[in-house]
Amino acid sequence: MWEKPAGSSTNSIAVCALEPVGWYFMIMRGFICWLWSLSLLGAITPFRPADDTLVLLKLPRGESSAIEREIRSLRATLRNQPDDLVDALRLAQKLLVRARAESDPRYLGQAESVLGPWWSKTEAPTDVLLLRATIEQSRHAFTEALATLDRILVRDSRAGGAWLTKATIHTLRGDYAEARRACLPLARLTDSLTAFTAAAALGGLTGEAESSLQHLEEALARTKSLDSATLVWSHNVGADLAERLDQLDVAERHYQAALALVPDDPFTLSVWADFSMLHGHAAEVVTRLTPHAEKDALLLRLAEAKKWVAKGKTEALQAEIVRLENGFLIARRRGVSHAREEARFYLHLLNQPTRALVLAQENWQQQREPADLRLLLECGQAANNPLAVESALAWLRTNRLEDAVFHRLASAL
Repeated sequence: MWEKPAGSSTNSIAVCALEPVGWYFMIMRGFICWLWSLSLLGAITPFRPADDTLVLLKLPRGESSAIEREIRSLRATLRNQPDDLVDALRLAQKLLVRARAESDPRYLGQAESVLGPWWSKTEAPTDVLLLRATIEQSRHAFTEALATLDRILVRDSRAGGAWLTKATIHTLRGDYAEARRACLPLARLTDSLTAFTAAAALGGLTGEAESSLQHLEEALARTKSLDSATLVWSHNVGADLAERLDQLDVAERHYQAALALVPDDPFTLSVWADFSMLHGHAAEVVTRLTPHAEKDALLLRLAEAKKWVAKGKTEALQAEIVRLENGFLIARRRGVSHAREEARFYLHLLNQPTRALVLAQENWQQQREPADLRLLLECGQAANNPLAVESALAWLRTNRLEDAVFHRLASAL
């Protein structure tokens, strides 16, 4: 839910943790972490639209941005000098940034390939290990990522990026005691806003949401200049806290501040879309996400919003449904689960709450962010099966998680 983004100041090369998709900042997300394994592109079942003007997929235009030119230049250099560690690290970092920006996990595989000469070495450089842990986290290989981070911290206990990524993973898994232990060194190893944001994100999950939001906003007010990625992460955490406290105007303010800094960020757009749809603004979501329909992390939200605007009708969404359904099938054939997104797909687009509940339970066993709990409760309510979510309700009570929507769903169950 709250990974530190790229460009953060730590003692090691820090790269944004990609979770949705996670969010991680990622969010995330999430970041989100949301979202950041295999691409959902591709079709298995042929779909022939009745309307020849229907756009099924927008291919990316030729890239000529500065980052793309630098990626091409670095690739060319590494073809001739594949053991050049400095350029390999630079290229891997930029590929991870692209993976997040485009919501395209194929860049994760490319980054791993670039780091191939050092990936499995016992004495791999610390910066390689940090990037490796980021990639492993992005693929939800949490156990492997934690082991990689521990290798870093044995060498250098002041590696702020490793502590932050470790805290992120423990938070995703709902292990808040370990997350808190990983957060403690951040106050002396990172900038103050990073430390406050990490503490606020964790406090907001353990019964201290109101004070966490207050301290985070004070830290933001004191921050005069910092990289936009850190500010976006902080605003997304603030938005999440405010939403769960039912302070909707405050949440909207934080979301809009984040979007002003990164208008095209898939994670920020996805969490803003979830918030907006939940509170009755689906038409705004359609308008804002339509230019991003080629990004799989946003396609599901766009389809959901279109269905809401169409008052529950899905006839005009067949292309999106086929693309999403086939993408989930491809991922599972490759041994990768998108259970959170797949549960939403079955619940919101296919109206199959029983199947959605099974997927939400599968997802809950893997990661336990507020979005995962909310989805599980929603599926349990739709499937009229309160017993299926009893363990999650017990977890909610134990961890003192504050969320107005959770408690409304729990009361309905």
